Amino acid sequence: MHSPKGQLHSFKNIGSVPAKMLIWATPGGLEKFFAQVGTKVENSSVPPLPITQEAIDRILATAPEYGITIVLPEANNSP
Repeated sequence: MHSPKGQLHSFKNIGSVPAKMLIWATPGGLEKFFAQVGTKVENSSVPPLPITQEAIDRILATAPEYGITIVLPEANNSP
């Protein structure tokens, strides 16, 4: 997939098992963002921890340092 700079996009694993994804980003440097905000996986057979508000806040605070804009989904206001 090619996603030009500035194009909104997202990723979602719709499978029932953990997925691996290979990303090729140019210019380089995006890997530093993931290293800074991510959590090292020691054992890939253990299910991932739930996403916390603290993790979301860390991602939102760090993203601009890498030229990344995070667009959060709008709240569903329907009954």
